[in-house]
Amino acid sequence: MNAAAIKETLFNHCLDYMNTHIKTNRYAYEQAQEAALSETKTVASEEPETGKERMQREMETIGQRLEEIIEQRTMLQSLEYRKNFTRVEPGALVETSVGTFFISMSADELEIDGIEYCPVSMASPIGMAISNKKAGERVTFRDKKIEIENIW
Repeated sequence: MNAAAIKETLFNHCLDYMNTHIKTNRYAYEQAQEAALSETKTVASEEPETGKERMQREMETIGQRLEEIIEQRTMLQSLEYRKNFTRVEPGALVETSVGTFFISMSADELEIDGIEYCPVSMASPIGMAISNKKAGERVTFRDKKIEIENIW
């Protein structure tokens, strides 16, 4: 598989990863909402609002997380990964002496044609270490020398 097809596959993998997280968080939000509604109807204690308040806080937390994930997906969708790169920047596929990275967002690794690809964010430690480097350059990351071998 050529680099363009690999990048397309990795982009779709990241998009699927984000969509799954959005779906999971929406479901969790709905469950918390239902629990808050049923808590109001069934609690007969001195403090009937405590269970409802706890569910409200949980809904707020899930809602914030959901907003962040949707924002990350929007940023991912605007990623210009189809162009050719000469430096490590968002959208690049980077082969190094320690692994091959798709500079996009942090997601689960994906094996394609027997090679492990690791989607990483530019804000991740490895992303920051190799940021703006060219093929042939070396960096030290966690006391390990890493060579940038290829960039697509």
